[in-house]
Amino acid sequence: MKAISPWLLGATAAGWLTWLWAWPLGLGVAVPLLALAGTGGRRQAALAAVLSPFVVVPAVGFVVGVSQWIGGRADLRYPGPPSVESSNLHPKYRVPVRATGTFEQGPEALYRVPRNAAIHTLGTVLGPMPGSYRGQLLSREAAWKLLDQGTEARLYGDRLMLLDSYRFAPVVGVLGDLQPYDRDLRAGFAGDTLVVGHMNQLWQVDAAGRPLGTWRRHDLVFRWPLR
Repeated sequence: MKAISPWLLGATAAGWLTWLWAWPLGLGVAVPLLALAGTGGRRQAALAAVLSPFVVVPAVGFVVGVSQWIGGRADLRYPGPPSVESSNLHPKYRVPVRATGTFEQGPEALYRVPRNAAIHTLGTVLGPMPGSYRGQLLSREAAWKLLDQGTEARLYGDRLMLLDSYRFAPVVGVLGDLQPYDRDLRAGFAGDTLVVGHMNQLWQVDAAGRPLGTWRRHDLVFRWPLR
């Protein structure tokens, strides 16, 4: 049995140290060591690849994405600060699309990109995530059009009443956001999906009152009144 090359041990240690603490400077050490480890034959080269974080971490990310999608707990994640539209459902895959709240420096992408790739692949081939919302999900433009043509609405506890039909709908998932606008609310239905909001922001909720997505009307500009 051929002994394990010291280049293999060095490449493995340098790779993990680089990924955990020394990115990207450690690449200047990890990559040459990985190349030297590959000169020890196919077995050494295969071990160097399998033990490297540049293979292990993406593989784990992909497997986690598959597992979470099958279990109905997946979400797509992208770097950057969260916005009011963070966590909106993807219109095709029906998974939340979230901002991570941070800007990536490199190592995080080794896990996030393959995880997202697994969800994109499964969503493309198999359709919406198991257990996800299958009702109507309006685009931003269609939701604003429905709200503009909707009716006045009022909050009663954790339910919303549409004044033209006296129809009630639960809005418990967005209740805290709606309360300050009790007298300025409008709403309308698209199948089982409720669109509710005021002149600058709207929410879509399902039949149980859980949020599906929110949008701001970015073309509105608010200024303090001149006195």
